[in-house]
This record gives sequence, C-alpha cells and structure tokens, in this order.
Amino acid sequence: EAPPATMPGGTASALLHAVPHLPLKARTGGPAVVGLALYREQCSYAAAAVALRHRLPWLMQMVGVLEDYDLPDLLALLSRRPHLRLLLLDPLAATGRKLSRLAAQRTFKAAARAYSEVGRPLRLIVRPDKGPGDASKVMADFVAKAVNRQYM
Repeated sequence: EAPPATMPGGTASALLHAVPHLPLKARTGGPAVVGLALYREQCSYAAAAVALRHRLPWLMQMVGVLEDYDLPDLLALLSRRPHLRLLLLDPLAATGRKLSRLAAQRTFKAAARAYSEVGRPLRLIVRPDKGPGDASKVMADFVAKAVNRQYM
C-alpha cells in the first residue's frame, strides 16, 4: 500500500479550503484563480465517515468539518468566485475507487446547479476504465480554456 502522501485523492481536495481565502484579483489586475481542476480526488467527507474502510488521506482528515459542510458544499460555494471554472475528472469514492457517472452526478448536483446559475457550467468527466487515457490532455485543454476565459 502506498504511503498517504502518494495516495490518490488528497492534496487538491485538502487545498480547496484555501481557495475562498485567496484574493479575487491578482497583482496584474486579472482574476487570481481562473480554473480549478480536480483529478482523481476524494469527493466527500461524509462518504468516508460512513464507510467501513476508506482511503481518506491524512491531509483530508479534518475533525468536526461535517458539522458545517462537506466537499461538494465547498465546491458549490466556490461558484461565487468570479471567473472560476471547475473541472472534476474521475472523482473517487471513499474507498479510493472511481465513482460511477451517476454517483458523481448525484454527489455534485448542488455544485453543478450553483455553477450553472452563474453561467459557468461545472465540467464533470467520468471516463471509462480503460487505462490512464488522456487525462493530461483533458487537464491541459481545461487550463488553456480557463486562462483564455472560454469554457468547454
């Protein structure tokens, strides 16, 4: 078993908590954050709390957080940041396995609605299990379009 720091689904999800505290504008005058791409990240503290076995990395273990919110709630809140686009690519269940497309849509329903309401659809991609595929191309394309203020 890999050490916690290298397990999928931990670092970016843990860093999500910093995004609301970042300035809205960069020193150059443009938006400080234009895109957020999460690849193979754990998607719910609540799911880990009820799982018999979970693969929640130590970076994400935050005591008492579920009293106030879960990760999909945080993603919905981030829709209020101007210009922020969001890509969720192959999100993970508490067990570390990829969520099905239907489970991912259910999990992120409120976040998808929040982004839709501000005119920036949340991009949720769950790819078939046929190897690593083209994740780097999907991510690079997302970043390029986010920087150019386009959206897929």
